[in-house]
Amino acid sequence: MPPTDAAIADLVLASYEYDGMPAVWDRLWPPADNGGIYAGLKRLGEVDVIVFRGSKTPEDWVLDFFFADHLPWQHPELGTLHAGFAVGMEALSAAMLPVLGQRVIIAGHS
Repeated sequence: MPPTDAAIADLVLASYEYDGMPAVWDRLWPPADNGGIYAGLKRLGEVDVIVFRGSKTPEDWVLDFFFADHLPWQHPELGTLHAGFAVGMEALSAAMLPVLGQRVIIAGHS
């Protein structure tokens, strides 16, 4: 049975972690390691759910404004991306792809 929309929305909310929140991720890629991109992996049954968090910290907002003047970047496999997201996604996808299963759902908030 695939994850419900509500379960996926809960994971998106969890990406904005707060004090006292239980750990929910099976794997976490912190922004310091990925050009500012925060991503979490949660396995729900046979489905891997990847969640990308939007801007949360002052550093996130600075990166957003730094790339604000750039036109959207066209990735050959991922489609149109924010230039700042594209920069970090190249390294992150190399780390992420080997651990993903056959069925993947990608969600996030920006």
